[in-house]
Amino acid sequence: MTAGLTRVASGLLLAVAVALAGCAGTPPPDDAMARADFSLRRAERAGAGEHAPLELREARKTLERAKSLVREGDNLAARRAAERAQVAAELAEALSLAARAEAEAGEAEDNLARMRDELQRRKDDY
Repeated sequence: MTAGLTRVASGLLLAVAVALAGCAGTPPPDDAMARADFSLRRAERAGAGEHAPLELREARKTLERAKSLVREGDNLAARRAAERAQVAAELAEALSLAARAEAEAGEAEDNLARMRDELQRRKDDY
């Protein structure tokens, strides 16, 4: 019975050591954090606060989680969170740019309609 318990304890110690070595070997995700932060700033400049507030909020929240994970020493989870934050920020930027393009297209259509009306009035005057 003691030999079996020793094997179990040895196995657990080995598993813990492997897990700790895996965590210790993952470098801090500075590059992923920087990309996420850059994408977040781009989304903000694109007007995501107005056009894609949910996606922007998700990007911010996920980036904060990544920072917290770095402080806790879980670099692998932090990298994954930073990558998710980057994707959410890029989605917010894309939605914002699409909304702005759609608004500009609507304005262009309105201007074209006014020009046609003006042209028709001038035609009718002659």
